[in-house]
Amino acid sequence: MDTTRLFTTTPQQQPNDNTPDTHEINIANIPTLKLKVFFKDIETELKHREVTDKKKALERMRDIAGEYGLTLSEVINKDGRLDAKKPKLKNADQSHKAKYINPENPTQTWSGRGQQPKWVKEALAKGKTLEQLSIEQPETSAKEPEKDVFNV
Repeated sequence: MDTTRLFTTTPQQQPNDNTPDTHEINIANIPTLKLKVFFKDIETELKHREVTDKKKALERMRDIAGEYGLTLSEVINKDGRLDAKKPKLKNADQSHKAKYINPENPTQTWSGRGQQPKWVKEALAKGKTLEQLSIEQPETSAKEPEKDVFNV
């Protein structure tokens, strides 16, 4: 593109309008001070359009979400990403916590949901019980009361 030419549109023409109604301006013949004014005017217009374009896009997005009976915040999460996941239940995290641990490799755990991992199957085949693999081991027996050494 020749950097000394600037194409402008007529006032009736919309941006991205492909009509051939443009005017060619040779910017090489424009004084520097006038170019600086044009540059500031262009920067101001671009900032204004950026704000108005964002507002228009946001309003359009709200309208589209509304067509589905949703608010925009129900569609897009606080990080600006699509929020298509199901809402989490209050106790959802507790139901998937590890309940069983591999005594031979403590990095391996199992929540008790789904298929048993290979290490669980192997431990059960060796005669261990799920209680023995449990992270929260039940107390094996009630404590015997301590003997009173002074009352013999």
